[in-house]
Amino acid sequence: ANNSVIYTSGGSDFIDCGNSSFVNPSGQFTISFWYRCASGAGSYFGKMTTASTGYAYSLFRNVDNRIFFAVSTAGAAPPYGYSAIFANREWVHVVATFNGRGSTNADKCKVYMNGKAITMTFVGTMPTSANTASTAPLCLNKLNGSTYGTGEQRGAGLWSIAFTPSQVMELYVWETRKYK
Repeated sequence: ANNSVIYTSGGSDFIDCGNSSFVNPSGQFTISFWYRCASGAGSYFGKMTTASTGYAYSLFRNVDNRIFFAVSTAGAAPPYGYSAIFANREWVHVVATFNGRGSTNADKCKVYMNGKAITMTFVGTMPTSANTASTAPLCLNKLNGSTYGTGEQRGAGLWSIAFTPSQVMELYVWETRKYK
């Protein structure tokens, strides 16, 4: 919903956004949210549960203090990219873009922190589209059906286009005025 704020405060707080065509983008999409976590805490956004309900996509800060971005096309365990370690307690704006038309993993998947691109290391080959047949719900601050984030999260968004770097920066500047 436009102009809405979602806020999770860790523990078992999460938001289940359901499973509809809107949360099943395929060839391109953008995910964004703000998080604040202590070192060793996680914050999650995605349609990732188990192989039986179908992996699709996820963007999360894992307990090892790295940003992960995963996209699966057939519901199988997905290829993913991960960042260097970022240990901080400040609010961070993270954006991930997926464009299946890219020729390399780095062309297909880009991740930004506070409006700036970060370097990702990839495991596996990113697909050309996400798994739209996944029956998993889109969840904020919950991953794999039972893993909850322990940090705080707000201002999540999902778009069915892959933002350009200038659009990512515009979003960051606009949301910084709103949330910081």
